[in-house]
Amino acid sequence: MLLNVLFLMASIAILWLGSKYLVESASRIAASLGISELVIGLTVVAFGTSAPEFAVTVSAAIDGHPEISVGNILGSNVFNISFILGIVALVRAIHSSRQLVFRDGLFMTAVTALLFLMFHDDSITRL
Repeated sequence: MLLNVLFLMASIAILWLGSKYLVESASRIAASLGISELVIGLTVVAFGTSAPEFAVTVSAAIDGHPEISVGNILGSNVFNISFILGIVALVRAIHSSRQLVFRDGLFMTAVTALLFLMFHDDSITRL
């Protein structure tokens, strides 16, 4: 058990260092190309936070475990939408228009329904 905890801690440290290096390097490259700080921040942060999930998804798919890939994608989306948005709402009120909530809510509901339709036989095909 102690060995597993040590492996977990080492993995988290390596993941943190790798993510830090990736984000810093991408920021320097983008800045040298004259890309705005807003675009650098949005793109690099999005890429930096998605890279570990992408690696897990690709690795699971290559190893023949597509259910891990799908679970990783769904879990990430649920976490990002629910937890992060919830924490932000706890810290500060989120102001939004009724039209925006309706449009985005309708889109999320439609995509969720599409996903359930795709899972009707417990499998997802290329089609």
